[in-house]
Amino acid sequence: MVREWRRLHLHIEQQEPSTSYALGSGSMTERSFFELLSLHSIRVLYDFRSDGEQGPAHFKPSHLEGACKRHSVHYRFAPLGREGAYGILKHLQEDEGRNLLAELVWWARRKRTAFLGPLAEVEGREE
Repeated sequence: MVREWRRLHLHIEQQEPSTSYALGSGSMTERSFFELLSLHSIRVLYDFRSDGEQGPAHFKPSHLEGACKRHSVHYRFAPLGREGAYGILKHLQEDEGRNLLAELVWWARRKRTAFLGPLAEVEGREE
């Protein structure tokens, strides 16, 4: 999609509700991670981790991109909450963050979709 067109036409509020799954990278092996995706028929994976280079080598974006391609999973690394964006909540209020969420919803309406975040961010909140 063209970025300008997306900004004008793809708004999260205008889309039908959809289901997407939240995953934490934690300490899973690559094999168990892709078994989990397969078990739930996940075909699209967005990686919202602000620092994807931390953690096990098989969860680094460069490796994960190739592994997802081998497993026929559409992968997109789109870090949210970078230092320059003043944290994830502020970043989600900006155009870039809102567009990423709108893309996620767009995909979730078409295919089983999950997003990846640090385990603490995905499981650590009870809000």
